[in-house]
Amino acid sequence: MSADSKISVGVLGCGRIAQLAHLNALVGNPLVNVAALADADAGRRDQAADFAPNAAQCSDYSEVLSSKEIDAVVICLPPALHARVAIEAFAAGKHVYLEKPVAIDLVEAEEVCRAWRASGKAGMIGFNFRFNRLYLEAREHLKWGTLGQVVAARSVFSAAARPLPKWKRSRRTGGGVLLDLASHHADIARFLFDEDIAAVRATILSQRCEGDTALVEVHTLSGIPIQSFFSMSAIEEHSFSIYGQKGRLSFDRLSPNVQITRPMQPYDKVRRVWDSFAALRLKRLLRDPSEPSFAASLDAFVRSVRDDRQVKPDLEDGYRSLAVIAAAEKSLETGTFVELAQFTSVAVQS
Repeated sequence: MSADSKISVGVLGCGRIAQLAHLNALVGNPLVNVAALADADAGRRDQAADFAPNAAQCSDYSEVLSSKEIDAVVICLPPALHARVAIEAFAAGKHVYLEKPVAIDLVEAEEVCRAWRASGKAGMIGFNFRFNRLYLEAREHLKWGTLGQVVAARSVFSAAARPLPKWKRSRRTGGGVLLDLASHHADIARFLFDEDIAAVRATILSQRCEGDTALVEVHTLSGIPIQSFFSMSAIEEHSFSIYGQKGRLSFDRLSPNVQITRPMQPYDKVRRVWDSFAALRLKRLLRDPSEPSFAASLDAFVRSVRDDRQVKPDLEDGYRSLAVIAAAEKSLETGTFVELAQFTSVAVQS
């Protein structure tokens, strides 16, 4: 594909996440022509058309897949449809950006990976936080050994209670906090520490809907323990802390920078410094509440399509994240750690 030509993209699913993140990012990308919008709901299509008024509107995603003019699709449909639509898209010769999770079970996820590899097209999973500058900065600190030997990590990813679409209220249709939020941190753990997850256990609570809150503990292959809290019924918080023998690295999504605390540094002094950034963080939130890593992630996908190459995180990364979720759910039966080895199919490995 010519470096001067635009990538013709179809957006499949025009709901909340597409309107908050994907459409803004795609329309603002000079390499992209948003050529088609597909959604069964006419109201959502009309709302999406505010972003891309020249795009064709389709009530059925198959209309987009059958178009020879479309180079790539961004799939933002409910998770129960992810596998089927992605497989059909690859069969139609399209490059695919698939929002997480890759599927709602590992059998479907493996089928997606097979279809992707057979197609030779770019297949990217929507783990956009890999492109967030704070996670990238944290990863560099770990590579440089800033913290020395890592002792442990902990994370929080929670959202305030808000009305949920029907599909988000049931695990069978792809809902629940493990697929919705924990899947991101299952991937981020692999990304930050550059190693796979070895074992996991979880506790899941159902208050407002099925599986809306979870406590998860994973161990990486080298033995690093990571404890995480996830909820769709608490407060807005997204934070990560990593503890090492030479200090602690911490940040939240609105932090101006990653913070490094040294072992003998007084806590109250650190807290005062941290609090001094509060006004700056609030101003940033009011100015731009969006997550910039969506645009960076989609740009990486678009460039991979233009250059006819694969891109990370790919659909195997999606499979490996889903394997962590599947093992976490399995651990509910015994209350003990479940090894990931039994959940990883050789069929998806590079």
